[in-house]
Formats: sequence, C-alpha cells, structure tokens
Amino acid sequence: MVDVDFFKQYNDRNGHAEGDAILVKMARFLMRHVRAEEAVVRVGGDEFLVVLCDSDEEQTEHVVARLRVAAPSSAPVPFSMGWAARRGNETFEATMVRADHQLLAVRVDERKDLQKRRKPKRKN
Repeated sequence: MVDVDFFKQYNDRNGHAEGDAILVKMARFLMRHVRAEEAVVRVGGDEFLVVLCDSDEEQTEHVVARLRVAAPSSAPVPFSMGWAARRGNETFEATMVRADHQLLAVRVDERKDLQKRRKPKRKN
C-alpha cells in the first residue's frame, strides 16, 4: 500500500488538475519499479496498491527497499508505504488489510518523528 504524503495540502496549494497529474506521475513511478505483470492500482484518493506476483516476505521487502532508494531522486512527491506478503491460504483481502494496517503504523511513526523535529528545544 502506498499513500501520498499530505496530498490534500498539495491539492489545496496547487489545484486539483496538478494533483491529478501528480497521481498519474506517481502511478508511473511505481510501475517503473515493479515487473510488467504486476499491478499498480489506485484504490482511493491518493492511495495505491502494488500487487506483486509470487513474492514472499523477503522479496516484498526488497521491492519496498528499491522504492525507498529511488524515491528521493525520482518520485514525484513524498509517500509512505505499508506492506505484507500473503501467508499460506490467507485471502487477498486479509493480506491487503495487513498491509493497510502497517501503512497506518508507518504514518503514525513518521508523523511523530516529524513533530519531534519541528518542536523547538527548550533552554534550561
């Protein structure tokens, strides 16, 4: 699961046409970093689902790492990711829910870290 960071603010600042263009660029960025047979699907607003074929947890983490490395130089906007690899007979929906929960956890951690960095340090 991929979620564009602060997309509402981006849309408000730059307009919906520019926001739509960024979503297209984001989809293209994601498609460049997965195999042709793997799906990149917009699942809502500014969220994308990347469906990897026959990937275990290690392979999935490799793709996540590749996206993280590529992001600073070629992603159109900052984004957050949550991921999960299908376990045994787990349904596709259950795997998506686990990935979505991890995305939420990542977002909470990132926002806490951002708040810490923005908070002015007190002098004693």
